[in-house]
Amino acid sequence: YEAADEAEGDSSKVLLIYSRRTVAKSAHVSGSTGWNREHSFAKSLFGDAAPAVNDNHHIFADDNKTNGARGNKPFNELDPASSTRVTDSYGNITDNYSTSTYFMPNDLAKGEVARSTMYMNTRYGYSVTLNFKSVELMLKWHLEHPVTNREIYRNNTVHSLQKNRNPYIDRQD
Repeated sequence: YEAADEAEGDSSKVLLIYSRRTVAKSAHVSGSTGWNREHSFAKSLFGDAAPAVNDNHHIFADDNKTNGARGNKPFNELDPASSTRVTDSYGNITDNYSTSTYFMPNDLAKGEVARSTMYMNTRYGYSVTLNFKSVELMLKWHLEHPVTNREIYRNNTVHSLQKNRNPYIDRQD
């Protein structure tokens, strides 16, 4: 998992999806700080079904606390004035918002979680509305937040490790 989320220009670090910080690969959760694996299609929604539970196309390095704030809440657009801004385990305020029902990631992560959800729907048949407020919102984020060089690097790395690709990164249209 570390290889796919390796920080650009620093092979000793990973980029965290929701906090967008880079931290040492060795900084796995210890106590209340560090990073762990975020199943962008929450594992509790489908259980321990292999190979989905280990499919790196939807698993990202993430800060322990922002991962916990997301939990298994569906993604949705939130009004920052009426939701809670998420703080990471290092005490940094992030650009993610949460309510008791939904989670809204930062803009850089919106396209990534949309495309990973599309992948999980196509590959395993999981309902988009388990992970997103609506199909329309998922498609909106997919189109409004185009594939980045980071995602292309990640898709290529995952392909080299598990021998399949996320087609929604290869072809955004």
